[in-house]
Amino acid sequence: MRTTAGTWIHRRKLAAMRRDTVRRARLSRECQQVVQRVVQAAWAAHCRAGSPVATVAVLRARQA
Repeated sequence: MRTTAGTWIHRRKLAAMRRDTVRRARLSRECQQVVQRVVQAAWAAHCRAGSPVATVAVLRARQA
């Protein structure tokens, strides 16, 4: 009886961990996308230094 209860608890724990990992993966993916967008905007600004278009791109990325 104890072993089945132990396995049940273990399974619950594993399921919770898996759910947590999925949630974390989704969060990190969103963060990566935001970071990528900001980096691309910053790189564009760096490439066209002093151009108003670059400043607008950076501001847009910050808002997103």
